Amino acid sequence: MINLRKFQEELGRLERSLALEAIWPGVFDAGKVTTHWVATPVGRNYRGIVHAALSLTVVSGDGEIRTFTRDEVPECIPSPPRKEG
Repeated sequence: MINLRKFQEELGRLERSLALEAIWPGVFDAGKVTTHWVATPVGRNYRGIVHAALSLTVVSGDGEIRTFTRDEVPECIPSPPRKEG
């Protein structure tokens, strides 16, 4: 019997993998890929609050690193929530 929850989790992983392959063709050629989001300060507003731009850092199996802006990354790859300010 098929476990629906497990199937949906695997489908989500496949969707995220295909999305990574779309923004970086061949990323999986050298093996396992790791990703993490990085917030880079871009300035302060009039109250002194720091604003940050999010980017996704992707490390391929051979250690090559590429960074993509939040706008370049498909929505199926989860990111930290946007803070409305």
